[in-house]
Amino acid sequence: MIIKNKIFSGGYKFRNFGNRPDGKPLDFPVPPIVVIPLRQGFGNEVTPNVRVGDSVKAGQIIGQDDNTISSPVHSSVNGEVVEIKKINYFKRDATIVKIKSDGTKDYQLLNGHSSDWTKIESSKIEQLLYLSGMTSLDREGVPTRYKSAIILPEDVENLIIHGVGSEPYNLSLAVLLGDKRIFNFVEGLRILKKIMPKAKVHLAIGRYKTKLVEELSKLTAGYDWIQFYSLDPKYPQGYDEVLIPTLLGEKFPYGYSAANINVVVLNIQAVLHAYNAVVEGKPLIERTIALCGPGWKENVHIKVRIGTPLEYIVSDYLKKNGQYRIILNGLLTGPNLNDLTLPVNRTFSQLIAIPENKNREFLAFLR
Repeated sequence: MIIKNKIFSGGYKFRNFGNRPDGKPLDFPVPPIVVIPLRQGFGNEVTPNVRVGDSVKAGQIIGQDDNTISSPVHSSVNGEVVEIKKINYFKRDATIVKIKSDGTKDYQLLNGHSSDWTKIESSKIEQLLYLSGMTSLDREGVPTRYKSAIILPEDVENLIIHGVGSEPYNLSLAVLLGDKRIFNFVEGLRILKKIMPKAKVHLAIGRYKTKLVEELSKLTAGYDWIQFYSLDPKYPQGYDEVLIPTLLGEKFPYGYSAANINVVVLNIQAVLHAYNAVVEGKPLIERTIALCGPGWKENVHIKVRIGTPLEYIVSDYLKKNGQYRIILNGLLTGPNLNDLTLPVNRTFSQLIAIPENKNREFLAFLR
């Protein structure tokens, strides 16, 4: 298989950053309380279909709206609904469902999933992806016939899977694709290809991940619809406006989105969620999150139930001495997480803890 080397002019490489997590992902305990926002990721807020006092199961849909661009939202725990209200969530009003957990780990499976998924019709696969909630992932969602994106699956011409890691801190591909998960990832690619049959699949991996690229190229040998790319891990290559022209050699029209030019861009974890939904029947009730930066007791990946308040994670993992700023997803552009009662949602991938320096220094930007 031919691996194309691509590069864009400019950008910045972050070298020798310490406190990057590695190792197997750890299961974070099921929290006693979860706070589930009814708007997560791409799409509109959905309407709750539960009331205070209702008993719910993990994996049960607690909010859905088939008439707008949206994806269903699930309870991530078994327990009882104790509150439904509006809160300020990342600077906009959002309805949340607060659930008291009974502490058990099991969850409901999606009806119709199968390890022999190749025999499932495309329409049923789209339904499984939609009902799992994974269609809300990334900037513009995953297209299905269920109004989960602004583009239909048959209109997608290019599907880009981005795993370059151009930020100072990133999820470890070795962790995400460790053990048998690399096989799950390839199956996830095939699942997405089945519902987007006209799409060319472009898989972009960082230039220094040679062993990973070799293994993936072996596992996908014979799939002429996949093109591999080796990219320098330079910031801001993770942005659609840079990534799409770099890979496809086409200009990104000002004011457009990827979907406007028939492109869908997803990350590695989204592909794994597609596999989980169709093959294992698992709804999107947890995320793998990397704890990056010097503020954590240990830099690890944790699998966290969606809706887990940040204060639980901070209590277990943040260093007790000193003051630390916690930043979501991107060290350079991510929002500061000042309110630790806010919950984890489907968009979380990294929590970065850095020392808080409140002392003003003359010409500090030159340092």
